[in-house]
Amino acid sequence: MLNLRAVYPESFPFFRPSVHLLDRPFPTRHCRQTDGLLCLLGRNTGQWQPNLSLRQLLAEQLELALTGTPDEDPQGEPAEMWWNGYGLPGSYVLVDSDWRLGSARSGTLTIAYRVLPEGPTGPRVQAVVLAVMDDGGHILGELSSPPPPSLDRRADIPWVRIDDEFVPTAGLEDLSRQIAGTGLGKLMARIELKQSQRARLGAIVHVSELQQGALGLGWLFPMEFGPPEAFRLHPGRKAKSTSSQLGLLRTFRAGTGDIGFRIPALQGLRGKRVAVIGLGAIGAPIVLSLARNRCGELHMLDFDVVEPGTDVRWVRGASAWGVDKLEALMETLAADYPATRGVPHKRNIGSDCLPGESEAVAMERLVAECDLVIDATASYGVAVFLADVCRRLGVSLVTAYATPSVEGGVVAILRPEGGCPTCLEHSWHGEQIVRPPGPSEGGLTQPPGCAEPTFFGADFDLQEISMQAVRAAVRELLSPGAPTQSDVLTLDLRSGSSGYALPTWRHDPLPHHSACSCRPAN
Repeated sequence: MLNLRAVYPESFPFFRPSVHLLDRPFPTRHCRQTDGLLCLLGRNTGQWQPNLSLRQLLAEQLELALTGTPDEDPQGEPAEMWWNGYGLPGSYVLVDSDWRLGSARSGTLTIAYRVLPEGPTGPRVQAVVLAVMDDGGHILGELSSPPPPSLDRRADIPWVRIDDEFVPTAGLEDLSRQIAGTGLGKLMARIELKQSQRARLGAIVHVSELQQGALGLGWLFPMEFGPPEAFRLHPGRKAKSTSSQLGLLRTFRAGTGDIGFRIPALQGLRGKRVAVIGLGAIGAPIVLSLARNRCGELHMLDFDVVEPGTDVRWVRGASAWGVDKLEALMETLAADYPATRGVPHKRNIGSDCLPGESEAVAMERLVAECDLVIDATASYGVAVFLADVCRRLGVSLVTAYATPSVEGGVVAILRPEGGCPTCLEHSWHGEQIVRPPGPSEGGLTQPPGCAEPTFFGADFDLQEISMQAVRAAVRELLSPGAPTQSDVLTLDLRSGSSGYALPTWRHDPLPHHSACSCRPAN
């Protein structure tokens, strides 16, 4: 006979009741070890229907949960999923899932870390393991992705290994017993906190199911912290048991494979170099999307400053007011996307009179360093100039812009052997290609104190163009058999009879136009 406790949520019957076993030992699968919560259904809320009852749930799922069944959701049960619930808020340690320790039983970890202002429940420490060494100092594994640059302190801490899977049954009490049993408590290394506190940190490595049926390494990072006197032991005296506390830093996985796991088709972007010309409402989101998807190197060109009036459709808000767009994006890449190298180019194409090399030479040098160029300036003159440079150097150009009314827009993929911006103008004039909706000129207005007229339009409409430009760029970069002719993608954002704006895209090939003087690349 089983002793069970059922708890109905306030929102029942829309959400399932939870069922807990009351008598230990709990089964090792489909059961939370701390409180006996049974996993009778998968986490997807759609697996529970409001017309179901607790009786039906138990009749259909209880025996299967207790005895195990091949008919279960395809997911493993990583121990850190349970342990992280006991972690200090705002704290973490980054590890790499690809590490293998061989036969090593203990050693040291080189970590980089930073200390944030203390939270309501204790210290906040953020760290990354840079390297794993055995007792002899031999390197067993190194972090495969760039660490966050804000983690600028260094320390070496000990690690010990246990052979079994280690899941919490009594929370931090289990951890305290394991620290004592492995001897880690005598080895934990000091890390610097604020003046009024001290801390010692170590690591426990154990067996964990990382994916369904796949065992790997689980990592735990216990931290003892308290006032300085708790760690200042005089001969023959012990620190009071209440003078220090045991905490846990959450474990997150941040190796190259861990971070890129969700975008396997885009792994090839890591070796690509892309130039984004124009960092406004369309260009800045393109930069961040490419960085988010692990593009290797981004050359960014702009000359403008972030103003309060423009942040209604820019990627950053008040923290960037008065800052060059280049500088603001470089800060964001360095802080949030360290795997992408940002290269700034401060220039106003077509109006610069800078000492040194000419603009044409500078742009040729920039384009020659890149696999693809994206023009987000919404300037016809700049597009023609860039298309000419890209054509001569055999590099594709993606140009993206909205009509002044933001009723539509264009993403054109201009390849060296295909049509150019002027070919597109001829094709529009001859009606071989449909123009994007909205006036091609006019419809602009000058905000108070602004030197230039601007258009009316919101970021959520402009992002349709940014997203399509990124899709086009990724296809161009990762498709070796891409066509040689140019392509035009035309956006229509006008509201239909329903009153909703339903974005639609039209595709047209853009061959070289007979009335245009451009010539294919040699």
